[in-house]
Amino acid sequence: MRSYLNSGDSPTVIANRAAAADAGMLIGRIFGFVKEACTNGGTVVLQRHGLFQNIAKATGEAWTLGALLYWDNTNFRFTTTSSGNSDVGACAGAAAASGAAVGTVLLNNKI
Repeated sequence: MRSYLNSGDSPTVIANRAAAADAGMLIGRIFGFVKEACTNGGTVVLQRHGLFQNIAKATGEAWTLGALLYWDNTNFRFTTTSSGNSDVGACAGAAAASGAAVGTVLLNNKI
């Protein structure tokens, strides 16, 4: 198959902002975690699938195991609020209390 490039799990794309390693990044409908720090307009490799721990979450929200999680591209964190945010994951590993600043996310990228 000559047209096949790769699995798409870790595409190299053009960053739409500067970001540290492990930061979430949404480019159009492509979401992933930044593998290495990048500059705005530079190339970056995004990890699009997998289970990630210690991920920034909206405080004041309790996450239950399996709850849908959305990427808040304004505050660069996960939330249970769907309105205006992108559906890219689910709470996995363990629930996260409302006072917690981080949680565990299983990416479910649909594209």
